[in-house]
Amino acid sequence: MNKIKLGKIAYYSDTRIDLSNLTEKNYVGTDNLLQNKKGKVDSEYLRKKGKVTEYKENDILIANIRPYLRKIWRAKGKGGSSADVLTIRVGDSEFYPNFIYYNLFQDTFFDWVMKGAKGSKMPRGDKNQIMEFQIPKFDYLTQKKIVSVLSVIDDKIELNHKINTELEQLARQIYEYWFLQFDFPDENSNPYKSSGGKMVLNKILKSEIPVGWQVRKLGEVSEIRNGGTPSTTDKSNYGGNISWATPNDLSVSGEKFFFKGQRNISEKGAKSLGGIPIPKDSILLTSRAPIGLIAINKTETYTNQGFKNIVPNSEMISVEYLFYCLSKGIKNLINLGGGTTFKEISKSVLEEYTIIVPESSQLCEFNVHVEPIFKKIQQNIKENKSLLDLRDFLLPMLMNGQINVDNIQVN
Repeated sequence: MNKIKLGKIAYYSDTRIDLSNLTEKNYVGTDNLLQNKKGKVDSEYLRKKGKVTEYKENDILIANIRPYLRKIWRAKGKGGSSADVLTIRVGDSEFYPNFIYYNLFQDTFFDWVMKGAKGSKMPRGDKNQIMEFQIPKFDYLTQKKIVSVLSVIDDKIELNHKINTELEQLARQIYEYWFLQFDFPDENSNPYKSSGGKMVLNKILKSEIPVGWQVRKLGEVSEIRNGGTPSTTDKSNYGGNISWATPNDLSVSGEKFFFKGQRNISEKGAKSLGGIPIPKDSILLTSRAPIGLIAINKTETYTNQGFKNIVPNSEMISVEYLFYCLSKGIKNLINLGGGTTFKEISKSVLEEYTIIVPESSQLCEFNVHVEPIFKKIQQNIKENKSLLDLRDFLLPMLMNGQINVDNIQVN
């Protein structure tokens, strides 16, 4: 198969755009590009003055710091990017921009970038070497057919993401309406506080809560367990079929549910950690580097020492309620962290952390509403995982011409 160097058909954007014309939605830096080719989120920080590189629709944006993080996004409109983001624009009319995007989406591209990267702690790709990457030469129609196969999969993944975002917003709104505004349905199905429901002053919180509700320490309504790491010098501790989570697993996935980490441990490794896994439907909370990543585990798992694992007493509190309760208090939890080099939340501090505990009837009714939402979110996450595996399986085969696309219909 004939190939051509990327630099022969594409170039780095050299146009500039004033920051005053940008918003958090169309400014792209390395921080808001997501790891493992998951696109981007809105920026949390935007300078007010100066100019940055301009990007246009169908440009390909790649984080050039630590290329092994595999951060890439195809622009869907106009915006600006930081100096550490490469903005690649296809300039050859014989090449379909989305076809080039999928070529650069491959792991082989990021492996290529890392081969030429400079620096050990914060490697950066070599811009000249990147343009030496080889692109397969197909006719324009074949390029569009290849893209259509991959786009159908990506469109479904994106749709599932949107559905999950909306479902998550719905569940969170129910929690906030019921347990922060105290307008859960009363016996007449009216909003409790707004309809004059009785409130009492709580001395601990120094604020009012509904009558019958309590303020309890987290250690009173759950068991908090530390995590650990089997000896890394003994390779037989790893490679089994027992789940083991690290903070990076939560950081990379960005999901509220944990199913499986990037690395399993063996029975021997599990025994070295005490042999008692964290049960399903517990809360995994990162307690250092960073503090505050949180997920509900949907399988028995072990975790490393970067977690404080919260096993709720189901007779006193539900995991669904506790998840949102702790999520809303993340900033407070971070402030409770001690240490000079790296902040960390200790088990004893977490056990003393106070939360509001509603009556069991309200918790049960809350669960009736959110459990179906949680189940649908989980289904979509699992479906997306299967779709991602399918796309990543097909991608190199399509680019190598191993899959015939002659019968694919495109506009």
